[in-house]
Amino acid sequence: MSVASTGAPGRPHRSVLTFGGTGMIAYEVYLNGAKVCTAGGSELTALTGAVNFFPNRPDKLGPLLTVSGVVSQAEEFLHWAHCDLRVGDRVEIRVVDATRVDKVISRDRPGHASCPAEPGGLSQ
Repeated sequence: MSVASTGAPGRPHRSVLTFGGTGMIAYEVYLNGAKVCTAGGSELTALTGAVNFFPNRPDKLGPLLTVSGVVSQAEEFLHWAHCDLRVGDRVEIRVVDATRVDKVISRDRPGHASCPAEPGGLSQ
C-alpha cells in the first residue's frame, strides 16, 4: 500500500491511496450473499458503505444499507445503493482493486434537485 500526495500551490491537497494494483480501490457490496454493487471511481474524494439505523426518527425507517461517494471538485454526491434491511440480514463489503464499477443510481448536488444518473455511469 502507498500514499501519494497531489496538489499544486493554491489548490487543495489530495492524497491518493493505492494498493499496487492496476485499477482503482472500490467496494464490492453484498446483501445476504447477493451482489448489490461495485462502487468506486478515480475522481472520488470519499467512498462510503454503511449500515445506518436511526430509531428515534419520526418516519420510523428501519435499518438501511447505503453506498455512496463524494466528488469534491464537482460538489457532487453519488449513490450506488440504498437498501432497506431486516433483522438477520448479512452485509459484506469487500475492498477490491477494480478496473470497472457499476453505474450510480443517482447524483445529488447541494442546493440542486436530485437527478438520475447520467448514461455511461462513473469511471467506466
